[in-house]
Amino acid sequence: MEITDMENCEGAMLPLIAVTSDQHLELFDAAVDCVSYSTGIDRQSILGKSRKRPIADARMMLYKIARDEIGSPLVGQVPTYNWIGEQFDPPKDHGTILHGVRQLCDRIDTSKSAKLQFLDALMQFDCDRALVLRDQIATGVPDGVTALKKTITSLRCKMQRDADTLRVYLEALEKSEGRVNESMVQDKLASDG
Repeated sequence: MEITDMENCEGAMLPLIAVTSDQHLELFDAAVDCVSYSTGIDRQSILGKSRKRPIADARMMLYKIARDEIGSPLVGQVPTYNWIGEQFDPPKDHGTILHGVRQLCDRIDTSKSAKLQFLDALMQFDCDRALVLRDQIATGVPDGVTALKKTITSLRCKMQRDADTLRVYLEALEKSEGRVNESMVQDKLASDG
């Protein structure tokens, strides 16, 4: 099944669901696990104080997932930057979290590998979030089956986008006949949207 309308897949994951503070913690832990799995960096390092680039990058992924994917922004349940910072040891202040989210966005725009790694962690988190909230989806939403179908459709959309991105990358690689020029590949990706 080929999905062509990618724009409508954004935000189709789950319906508005009241997320409790306990679920915020459970979802944060799930996000840590997803980032850890995606990057190969253990959760203690991600939550710790190391400033090594791979660990800092993983931590910034966690900042972004925690801020943008936990809770529901439409009903004012997004974790604050301060709340996110309190989950680390030592705690981070809101400026650190905000700066990390911005840094990750910049890196995703310029680095293909960072973007793919973030998308991998995000897709894993989408599945874990659906598992954490499954009871509310099934009982608290009038049409729980529809909500789960939207989740599955959205995951398929994200996987299709990733496959399309990789196909474009491989085409650019083949055209360069083994002479990989990262800026050429990035230009190709940017021109294709």
